[in-house]
Amino acid sequence: MSNSFSNNVMHTGNMMQYQLSIRKINESDLSVIRPFMPEDENYEMYFSALVEDIEDLDCVAKLTHNGSDLIITIGKESSSEQFFEAVKVLLNSSYSDKLIANSGFIKLT
Repeated sequence: MSNSFSNNVMHTGNMMQYQLSIRKINESDLSVIRPFMPEDENYEMYFSALVEDIEDLDCVAKLTHNGSDLIITIGKESSSEQFFEAVKVLLNSSYSDKLIANSGFIKLT
């Protein structure tokens, strides 16, 4: 099932699109900074909150997801590096003990 979210930020020019895959934390991810496994039943709540937080970033023009794959569109005039850093901060602070990125960003367009 695919859900679609978009905000009201208007961008001119070309857009850039990236994919980011998110997954549940598993036992091999446990460490000093992530000592406990979150409850499985809370995954959807954490995932939805992350989607909303990414959607609220100024540079995000559109965000869709299919399962755990986020497809994020940012405006051409937006800095990819600033966008990557903002998402990294979210994942490393608010969600570090709840969710994990499967891999880095994959540029789609």
